[in-house]
Amino acid sequence: MNRAVLDSVQARLARLILIAVLLAMVVTVGTLVLFEVTTFRPRVLENAKTQADLITEIIVPALEFSDPATAEKLLSVLRHESMVEAAAIYQADGTLLARYQRPQTQVVPPAGPVDLGDRLVGNKAIVSVQVKSEGLTIGQVWLQADTPGWKARFQPYALLLTVVALVVVGLSVFIAVTARRQITGPLQTLAETVRRIGSSRDLGLRVPENDRGEVGDLGRSFNALLDTINQRDRLMSERDTRLVRHNAGLARLAHLDLDDVTHYGTVLKEVTELVAESQQVDRVGVWLFEDARSALVCGDLFVQSAHHHEHGQRLTRAEFPHYFQAIESDRTIAAADAVHHPETREFAGNYLRPLGIGAMLDSPIRWRGQVIGVLCHEHVGGVREWHSDEITLSEVCAERVTHLLERRESMLAEAARRESDTRFRDFISQAQDAIFTLTLDGRIQSVNDAARRITGWELNTWIGHRFQRVLLPEDVALAEQRFAEVVKGGVPPSFELRIRTRQGGLATLEFVVSPQREGGKVVGLLGIGRDVTERKQAAETRSRLEEQLRHSQKMEAIGTMAGGIAHDFNNLLTAIIGNAQLAELDLRQADPVREYLMQVLIASHRAKELVQQILAFSRRQEQVLAPVSLDKVVSESLKLLRPVIASTIRIEAKLPPGLPPVSGDATQLQQVVVNLATNAAHAMEDKGGLLELVLEQVEVNLEMCRLQPELKPGHYVRLSVTDNGIGMSAAVLEKIFDPFFTTKDKGKGTGLGLAVVHGIVQQHGGMISVSSVLGEGTTFRVYCPSASGTPLAAAPSAALQFAGAGEPVLVIDDEEQVLRVAVSVLQRNGYHPVAYHDPLRALAAFSERPDHWRLVVTDQLMPSIKGTALAAEIWKLRPGFPVILATGFSGNLDENVIRGVGFAGILAKPYTKESLLAQVGQALQRQA
Repeated sequence: MNRAVLDSVQARLARLILIAVLLAMVVTVGTLVLFEVTTFRPRVLENAKTQADLITEIIVPALEFSDPATAEKLLSVLRHESMVEAAAIYQADGTLLARYQRPQTQVVPPAGPVDLGDRLVGNKAIVSVQVKSEGLTIGQVWLQADTPGWKARFQPYALLLTVVALVVVGLSVFIAVTARRQITGPLQTLAETVRRIGSSRDLGLRVPENDRGEVGDLGRSFNALLDTINQRDRLMSERDTRLVRHNAGLARLAHLDLDDVTHYGTVLKEVTELVAESQQVDRVGVWLFEDARSALVCGDLFVQSAHHHEHGQRLTRAEFPHYFQAIESDRTIAAADAVHHPETREFAGNYLRPLGIGAMLDSPIRWRGQVIGVLCHEHVGGVREWHSDEITLSEVCAERVTHLLERRESMLAEAARRESDTRFRDFISQAQDAIFTLTLDGRIQSVNDAARRITGWELNTWIGHRFQRVLLPEDVALAEQRFAEVVKGGVPPSFELRIRTRQGGLATLEFVVSPQREGGKVVGLLGIGRDVTERKQAAETRSRLEEQLRHSQKMEAIGTMAGGIAHDFNNLLTAIIGNAQLAELDLRQADPVREYLMQVLIASHRAKELVQQILAFSRRQEQVLAPVSLDKVVSESLKLLRPVIASTIRIEAKLPPGLPPVSGDATQLQQVVVNLATNAAHAMEDKGGLLELVLEQVEVNLEMCRLQPELKPGHYVRLSVTDNGIGMSAAVLEKIFDPFFTTKDKGKGTGLGLAVVHGIVQQHGGMISVSSVLGEGTTFRVYCPSASGTPLAAAPSAALQFAGAGEPVLVIDDEEQVLRVAVSVLQRNGYHPVAYHDPLRALAAFSERPDHWRLVVTDQLMPSIKGTALAAEIWKLRPGFPVILATGFSGNLDENVIRGVGFAGILAKPYTKESLLAQVGQALQRQA
């Protein structure tokens, strides 16, 4: 509405007031009839036209925005025009926008537009006016007014009309002023506001809403219309901005592609960042189903506020069943209020609320007709309505993720194919086995580099030539036979062929051959030959090692047998020695039988020494290892050897001072030195020579341990015994430590000497080796572990003999003869022995009167219970009670260990009456 329109409204209003005044004057002067005939009806029509024009001016905004409510409010102004019976507003397309009908009238505005033109029909004035805006027709206004006849109006009220005419003059002035303030003023303000909006496009301008009447309603309606337009423009602006952002994001997303499968993680991160930026959300994640579809695993989650990526989180179907069901239904989840949305509220407690997530938009990722994951948008904040363009963009981005997955699988498949081809080529070229192909006539078509490495021949020696050329002639027939079997469809077993190498040696290859087929026909042969030359050599080596193992097992079996024999023999010797000593006590000093008994005792002690040799050989002899000076042992041994070694043999000993002691038994070590020196002297007895004994300190490292597995790393003292005698052959060296093996003439040796030495050295934790050259001499080297830093053990003092005073002693042994000897010895020396050959009965007797006994002497190896177990039962009844353990073969028992667990002593079989009485006396003395 412009200024000209408002001026026209004011002019028309002034004209109406002027006409009203003139009419009043005409009535007063008697010209009312003429005025009625000539002017009233046209005036009525014109007034109706004026009303229609007024409506036309103010209805433009309502028509432009198709606002029926505002239009009806504007038409309601006509209720002040009593002549107007009805009015209607039509849009440009002919549809009815709004209408007005005076109460208590039957006139109804037509439903559609009517022809243009003003006319009088009877006493009715009908007006139709087009509504234009900026030269364009935007609608039509239709109005009908009532024109009553002059007789009906003026005859009853002639006088009244005269008075009214006078009043009208006064009222006209008032109406003009009031209309100016109440109608034309606000309309002018409205028109000015519309003009300013039209020129500045500032929808923030508003019409004052001071008036409470219809014009005020018109202003308020106009302001509300502006608010609606402003909000719509704002939404359109936001939508335009959002679409620009979306289009930019889609353009960038379209250029993201996977050029290398290793960049998949990086590209996926770029996708989540682009989606977060385009959608203006804080968190965007790509979640993919596991193979079992029981869980979703996060491939990448981008948090925009912290600008960092996460991955690896898992969502299980068991925890969120409704969400999984919704995702697999292949539809997008747009949860404006995620905390209360039925498909996402499962996340509220442990995910949404802790992270402040208010809305979620999740689009399924589809691949090959199946949902394989979800692209998840998580809005941090309050409720957020998701627009249709945002949902569309989410689905497009999910499809882009699908494209990346397809691209990655394609690249992985291509990479796998290339890797397979490369591996196959590398396998052929770098295989350790020779791989070749043959034509049916036996010519070599191809061969890999392994054949060159194995045989030393270049590849041109093979390719194009018949296979017989490279084989050993003796193996050609076997190869032809096997190849012929394959051509006929057979499956021959693997076979070995020999090839002469370029260096002149032989390479043995184990071949497997299979047919090459094309169209179901055999067109060639494929062969693989594995170099088994080293394996055959290893088999020979293994055979030698197995022979050594069998020899070791034989030695172990002999040792076990020797230990068992020694145990039984010690019991017999105990009975022989004991009875001989008891018989000797009953004889007169001059009795000739005493000499015979002395011979029995001498033979028994020699038998005892033989048993000790057997036990030393079998490594089952009881011993007490202590620090020993090996140089003193060698010196003492030489004193014994010099008188018995031939004068043609010169002895040299190199014993440097300051050598550390070794851990050992001095007597047994002396036996080692004497045996080795004696054997060396026997090797030189025909021609004489030099016997050299050398002591030196050596350190054994890991390299030496690999060469000599019997050694352990550490410090050793090494004894070397060297002669320049006849030497030994390799066959003799293999059996040199076997028991009863000897190279000496009959009657000059038992064959136990070196076997005993070997057993003693091993029992001491050492090692003995031998090297010999036939005709030049032999060297034995003995390694003894050093005991440096430990004081040397003092020599044991002679055992004292004790006399008893009737002490009750419980004697237990399963050998009846040994038991009688022990009882007789104890009785003769003042003790009160009680004998049991059944250890269980002895334990029962002890249990009846545990406080009665002073001492228990028990054998170790008994059929029903061992001596150590019997002692344990006794100690349950009387803790700390003295028990002496007698044994002829104690295995791993050590006297220090025996005393450590509570035994009063260990009595070695075969024992004499002196050793028995000494052990018993010492045990009772300690108890006292």
